[in-house]
Amino acid sequence: MKKDVLIHVRGLQMMDPEEEQEPIEIVVPGQYYYRNGSHYLRYEEMLDEQGEVLRPSIIWCDQRTGEEVEDMLRIMPRERWIQITANPPLTGWTAAKILWVRKHEPEIYARCRHILLPKDYIRYILTGVFATEVSDASGMQLLDVPGRCWSDEVLEKLEIPKEWLGTVYESCQVTGTLLPEIAEQTGLSTEVKVVGGAGDNAAAAVGTGVVRD
Repeated sequence: MKKDVLIHVRGLQMMDPEEEQEPIEIVVPGQYYYRNGSHYLRYEEMLDEQGEVLRPSIIWCDQRTGEEVEDMLRIMPRERWIQITANPPLTGWTAAKILWVRKHEPEIYARCRHILLPKDYIRYILTGVFATEVSDASGMQLLDVPGRCWSDEVLEKLEIPKEWLGTVYESCQVTGTLLPEIAEQTGLSTEVKVVGGAGDNAAAAVGTGVVRD
């Protein structure tokens, strides 16, 4: 899939979420259909109450969030971040990008009602379900990684509403089935299951057979 990255100035990189829907349209009715449920980690899709995209996604390599990282370290010690999220605050993680939007684009943030990762946005298009899975969610710096659920402590500290985030599943769990309009467009059954999926490195690990501790 072609990805149009919009680079405005040095250190700022974004992507149009509409580009992510292209694979949905690549279907041959009557034949097997495969969609890759993986992507590179850590960038966000911000949606309004109607599920419409509010702004281009700030992708993982964007470096604008240095001040937000410092803010996060003032809010909570580095060691505590690592205990909960398995990582210290970094510019690449999703949490800092959300804080950047809140600080610099308050009118966009005020309209936000859902925050999804790229493959989870495509899941929403396919199923109407707001969901994610543990491997991908671990890159948002909002997940209690040992507990495999959203961290109430982190969300409270950052003042990010928990209801904006999708339900967390395991990668192999079924998260929903195709919407009738998607099934009609693709020639597939509404009984087709969409599973959790995985972030890029987790999917690569499975592909190379690294599936046990």
